[in-house]
Amino acid sequence: MKWAKTIKELDDENPDPRERAECFEEYDEIEIQIDTKTGKKLAICYRGGKPYRQLSEWVTHLDLPRMGRIGKRKYEVFCGGFLYFYDEELVNYPDKIAREYSIKFPGDEFDPVHIEKLKKFFAKINIGVPHEVYFHWYKENDRLAVTVFIDPPAGNPDPPTVPPPPPPETIG
Repeated sequence: MKWAKTIKELDDENPDPRERAECFEEYDEIEIQIDTKTGKKLAICYRGGKPYRQLSEWVTHLDLPRMGRIGKRKYEVFCGGFLYFYDEELVNYPDKIAREYSIKFPGDEFDPVHIEKLKKFFAKINIGVPHEVYFHWYKENDRLAVTVFIDPPAGNPDPPTVPPPPPPETIG
């Protein structure tokens, strides 16, 4: 899981150089457009003046409480943790189920055919595929809003919705 940011955004935020290299994909520009087929927003990421990657709208939260740079970053890190689990941990669950099933149910074994089916299902919904995410913070009707973009798109047929940022008293 990596966060997409413009070089300018990263220069302004000034993250630790190691964090910058490991956690971020850097782009010259990120432009928000509307997909004429679906009506959803797209984030077009540019490198060298050319479109390099496209992220699709995952969720939009409108009418948010005021928050500063630290509060926004806390929300981005919270969502990043969710995606890290999806990308890095959940992919191990079929094998974990196979190992732990016989411990919980002595004398029984989880059918290897079902393990393979579960692995194929996980692959179809992009579990274990590293995601890139971009947070577009903006004002709408004088209120803070955020659209979260993701690539590859959420593959789960019933994906959990990313919750809105926390109320103002809990953020910096």
